[in-house]
Amino acid sequence: MRKPMPQVREFMTPMPKTLPASAPLEEALGLMREYGIRHLPIEEAGQLVGVLSDRAVKSATASGWAKNLTVGDVMIGDPFTASTETPLDAVASVMAEEKYGCAILCDDAGKVQGIFTTVDACRALRQLLESVYPE
Repeated sequence: MRKPMPQVREFMTPMPKTLPASAPLEEALGLMREYGIRHLPIEEAGQLVGVLSDRAVKSATASGWAKNLTVGDVMIGDPFTASTETPLDAVASVMAEEKYGCAILCDDAGKVQGIFTTVDACRALRQLLESVYPE
Protein backbone atom coordinates (compact mmCIF):
# COMPACT_ATOMS: atom_id res chain seq x y z
CA MET A 1 0.00 0.00 0.00
CA ARG A 2 1.28 3.44 -0.93
CA LYS A 3 2.02 5.92 1.87
CA PRO A 4 0.16 9.24 1.74
CA MET A 5 2.11 12.37 0.78
CA PRO A 6 3.20 14.27 3.91
CA GLN A 7 1.64 17.67 4.51
CA VAL A 8 3.89 20.72 4.48
CA ARG A 9 3.14 21.34 8.18
CA GLU A 10 5.29 18.31 9.04
CA PHE A 11 8.38 20.17 7.79
CA MET A 12 7.54 23.87 8.25
CA THR A 13 9.04 26.27 10.74
CA PRO A 14 6.05 27.07 12.97
CA MET A 15 5.15 30.54 14.19
CA PRO A 16 7.91 32.51 12.47
CA LYS A 17 8.96 35.98 13.57
CA THR A 18 7.01 38.71 11.79
CA LEU A 19 7.16 42.49 11.52
CA PRO A 20 4.75 45.18 10.34
CA ALA A 21 5.39 46.94 7.03
CA SER A 22 5.94 50.19 8.96
CA ALA A 23 8.97 48.81 10.85
CA PRO A 24 12.31 50.39 9.99
CA LEU A 25 14.39 48.25 7.65
CA GLU A 26 17.26 48.36 10.15
CA GLU A 27 15.00 46.68 12.75
CA ALA A 28 14.28 43.87 10.29
CA LEU A 29 17.98 43.51 9.51
CA GLY A 30 18.76 43.18 13.23
CA LEU A 31 16.02 40.57 13.73
CA MET A 32 17.16 38.59 10.70
CA ARG A 33 20.77 38.60 11.88
CA GLU A 34 19.89 37.72 15.49
CA TYR A 35 17.79 34.68 14.54
CA GLY A 36 19.52 33.64 11.30
CA ILE A 37 16.37 34.37 9.28
CA ARG A 38 16.47 34.65 5.49
CA HIS A 39 12.72 35.23 4.94
CA LEU A 40 10.50 37.30 7.21
CA PRO A 41 6.69 37.40 6.83
CA ILE A 42 5.26 40.92 7.00
CA GLU A 43 1.87 41.41 8.62
CA GLU A 44 -0.54 44.28 9.09
CA ALA A 45 -3.43 43.90 11.53
CA GLY A 46 -2.75 40.16 11.75
CA GLN A 47 -2.88 39.66 7.98
CA LEU A 48 -0.01 38.72 5.69
CA VAL A 49 0.91 41.56 3.34
CA GLY A 50 4.35 40.52 2.12
CA VAL A 51 7.65 38.81 2.74
CA LEU A 52 11.07 40.34 3.27
CA SER A 53 14.03 38.40 1.90
CA ASP A 54 17.63 38.72 2.97
CA ARG A 55 18.49 39.39 -0.68
CA ALA A 56 16.15 42.40 -0.77
CA VAL A 57 17.59 43.69 2.51
CA LYS A 58 21.18 43.30 1.28
CA SER A 59 20.33 45.11 -1.94
CA ALA A 60 18.65 47.98 -0.06
CA THR A 61 21.43 48.31 2.51
CA ALA A 62 24.09 48.31 -0.23
CA SER A 63 22.49 51.44 -1.65
CA GLY A 64 23.17 53.31 1.61
CA TRP A 65 19.53 54.35 1.95
CA ALA A 66 18.57 51.78 4.57
CA LYS A 67 18.27 54.36 7.35
CA ASN A 68 15.36 55.98 5.50
CA LEU A 69 13.54 52.81 4.45
CA THR A 70 10.78 50.79 6.05
CA VAL A 71 10.12 47.09 5.62
CA GLY A 72 7.19 48.01 3.37
CA ASP A 73 9.52 49.84 1.00
CA VAL A 74 11.54 46.68 0.36
CA MET A 75 9.20 43.72 0.94
CA ILE A 76 7.77 41.54 -1.79
CA GLY A 77 4.00 41.94 -1.86
CA ASP A 78 1.64 39.05 -2.52
CA PRO A 79 4.03 36.24 -1.54
CA PHE A 80 3.46 32.57 -2.32
CA THR A 81 1.15 31.11 0.32
CA ALA A 82 -0.26 27.70 1.09
CA SER A 83 -2.27 25.97 3.78
CA THR A 84 -0.48 23.87 6.37
CA GLU A 85 -2.47 20.89 5.00
CA THR A 86 -1.09 21.30 1.46
CA PRO A 87 0.81 18.21 0.31
CA LEU A 88 4.57 18.68 0.52
CA ASP A 89 5.11 17.82 -3.15
CA ALA A 90 2.66 20.53 -4.27
CA VAL A 91 4.46 23.25 -2.29
CA ALA A 92 7.91 22.05 -3.36
CA SER A 93 6.80 21.90 -6.99
CA VAL A 94 5.62 25.52 -7.06
CA MET A 95 8.71 26.71 -5.18
CA ALA A 96 11.01 24.94 -7.65
CA GLU A 97 9.09 26.00 -10.76
CA GLU A 98 8.79 29.66 -9.74
CA LYS A 99 12.18 29.79 -7.95
CA TYR A 100 10.60 30.93 -4.68
CA GLY A 101 12.76 30.84 -1.58
CA CYS A 102 9.82 30.22 0.72
CA ALA A 103 6.12 29.59 1.12
CA ILE A 104 4.20 31.38 3.85
CA LEU A 105 1.71 29.00 5.45
CA CYS A 106 -1.56 30.64 6.51
CA ASP A 107 -4.86 29.56 7.98
CA ASP A 108 -8.21 30.23 6.29
CA ALA A 109 -8.34 33.70 7.88
CA GLY A 110 -4.96 34.68 6.42
CA LYS A 111 -3.06 34.45 9.72
CA VAL A 112 0.54 33.24 9.41
CA GLN A 113 0.95 29.75 10.87
CA GLY A 114 4.42 28.92 9.61
CA ILE A 115 7.00 29.24 6.88
CA PHE A 116 8.48 26.60 4.62
CA THR A 117 11.86 27.58 3.18
CA THR A 118 14.39 25.95 0.92
CA VAL A 119 16.30 24.97 4.06
CA ASP A 120 13.16 23.21 5.36
CA ALA A 121 12.85 21.50 1.97
CA CYS A 122 16.42 20.20 2.25
CA ARG A 123 15.67 18.87 5.73
CA ALA A 124 12.53 17.17 4.40
CA LEU A 125 14.49 15.64 1.53
CA ARG A 126 17.12 14.30 3.92
CA GLN A 127 14.49 12.79 6.21
CA LEU A 128 12.59 11.21 3.34
CA LEU A 129 15.78 9.84 1.79
CA GLU A 130 16.84 8.35 5.12
CA SER A 131 13.50 6.54 5.34
CA VAL A 132 14.01 5.04 1.88
CA TYR A 133 17.76 4.41 2.19
CA PRO A 134 18.47 3.58 5.83
CA GLU A 135 22.08 2.94 6.78
